[in-house]
Amino acid sequence: MQRRVISILMGMNFQLKPFYRNISDEDLLEDLRRIGLSFGGKIQREQYNSLGKYHSSTVEKRFGTWNKALLKAGLEIITLRDMTDENLLEDLRRVAMIFDGKIKMDQYNSKGNYHSSTLEKRFGTWNKALIAAGLEVSSSRNATNDDLFENIAQVWLKTRKTTENGRYG
Repeated sequence: MQRRVISILMGMNFQLKPFYRNISDEDLLEDLRRIGLSFGGKIQREQYNSLGKYHSSTVEKRFGTWNKALLKAGLEIITLRDMTDENLLEDLRRVAMIFDGKIKMDQYNSKGNYHSSTLEKRFGTWNKALIAAGLEVSSSRNATNDDLFENIAQVWLKTRKTTENGRYG
């Protein structure tokens, strides 16, 4: 299995994302707005990092803090009062439905209104948050080397297709 994955990887062209220099404030804010509006005007760093053109650290460095950038972009700041236990669990259930009821932390981070670390802090652990939401706890933590290599190959193939389609590059 490892040999098959290695041969797949060796036959692929690796392409780096474009390196952006001298990005204007307005370009950063416009990209932040674009992604933020797709999440209803409330966005977290992880959501922006997965879909935005730039990285949240670039945005933070330019505007001082993430919240200052959100305000300048005309977006809402997610506050602690927005994060009641029931709001967190409702959002967790909503995202779990997208993934057929089973959900992992990275999946939640890509589609959730909050971050998995917020749920961990509120409920003690990720699994306790799943239980509180009435969801199934995933127990697959020990992957074999073959599983890991297969996953790398799948990610690479998906990324390559995405890049070839022009979605990210």
